[in-house]
Amino acid sequence: MDTRLFVPFSEKDVAKKSGALWDKANNTWYIPGSLSRANFMKWLGKGDADSINIFSKKTALAWSWESCWKCDNPCPVLMFVVKDNAGSMSYDENTDNYYDSTILKNAMVSHTLFIDPSISVIIRKYFPFYHKDRSKDAGKSYWMNHCLCCGARLGDQYLISEPEDPFNPIPDSDPLIVFINLPAPEFYYYSISGIENYTDIDRFINKRSFEWSDFSQRWNYKLGLDKNNTDPFTKVGFWIELFYSLHAL
Repeated sequence: MDTRLFVPFSEKDVAKKSGALWDKANNTWYIPGSLSRANFMKWLGKGDADSINIFSKKTALAWSWESCWKCDNPCPVLMFVVKDNAGSMSYDENTDNYYDSTILKNAMVSHTLFIDPSISVIIRKYFPFYHKDRSKDAGKSYWMNHCLCCGARLGDQYLISEPEDPFNPIPDSDPLIVFINLPAPEFYYYSISGIENYTDIDRFINKRSFEWSDFSQRWNYKLGLDKNNTDPFTKVGFWIELFYSLHAL
C-alpha cells in the first residue's frame, strides 16, 4: 500500500533518491506500496503530531443530506468510511515512536487531508462538490463538502459532532444515509479531530451499502437524461433523484 510522507522541501531530493514519489493531485510525497517503510521513518508523520495514516482494504463513501447554513437549500454531503477493521499508524512526538493499531468494525473518518490518488480522480469526476478547501476553524485544508446552490463550505464539524448530525445517527434511528463502496481499496488520511468510530453504523451499513458499479451506472443514466443542461452537478434535483434511486432499494 502507498503511504504518504511529510518531506520538507530541503529534503525532497533525498526522499526522491530513496524511492519516494510525488503525488501532484494531493501535493505530497508518498512511498509506493512495493517499498518498505524502513528507509522513510524520518518522514512518517513527524510533520504534524495529529497525523494518522489509515490502511483499509475496504473503503466507502457515506452519503447523506444537510441544509446549507448560508442559503438553506438541501445539500448532498459525503464522508469517508473505512470498513472491516482497518489498520492505522500514528506518531507520538513525546516518545518519538510510531504506533500501529486496529480500528474495530466500521468507522467514519473526518477532516481528510490526503487520499490515494486513484480515489481522488474518482471523487473529482463523480462528486465535484466534494473537494479540498481551507477551514478557518481547523487552520488547514481538507476534503470538504460545498453547497450546490451558493458554493458555501460545509465543514465536517457540522456533520458529525453532535447527535442527529447527518453522520452521527442516534441509536435505533433510520438515518437518511447510504454507503457507496469505492473500487480502489487503499485509503490514507490525515485526521484533525480523530476517528469517528460510531458503532451504531454497524447496524445498517451492510443493508445500505452499494457497489461502485451500481452507483456509476445510475449516475451515468441520470446524467444522460439531462443532455441539455451544461452543468447538471449544480442541480439539486439531479442528486435527490440519484440518492433516492439507491435509498429506496
